[in-house]
Amino acid sequence: MALDVFCNVEVGLVVSIRTLRNVLKTLNLNGRRWWIASDPHDAVETGSVTLGFGDQRCTDPLNTAFFRVPIIDGDSASTTERLLLLFDASAINPEEFGYSLDRRRFVRDCVADFEEFLSPVKDALLKLIQDGN
Repeated sequence: MALDVFCNVEVGLVVSIRTLRNVLKTLNLNGRRWWIASDPHDAVETGSVTLGFGDQRCTDPLNTAFFRVPIIDGDSASTTERLLLLFDASAINPEEFGYSLDRRRFVRDCVADFEEFLSPVKDALLKLIQDGN
């Protein structure tokens, strides 16, 4: 994995896929959900895991966006559930943005997609830390 992913990180959250999967199950933002969209078995080779945000059953880009979250330790993980991911805004990259409706036009709002995707997950992970789980 390229180390330049970490160059801009000052403070980030490290989370296992198992913990992230449990957190994602509980999140819902106006009917939009989060899910692991790539095969975690490929993460060591690709250096990241793709997370989807929107409607998992719908491939229409109006309803979904995808982001790559880098792994920081995959070689020592005994199972894919123990892969460690870096959850930091500077390290997460868009794979595919969705569209939104703006004055009867469909536009891509990359910043809005990223904020809607990142903030609830980050808040839920921080709550885990605060609760001591």
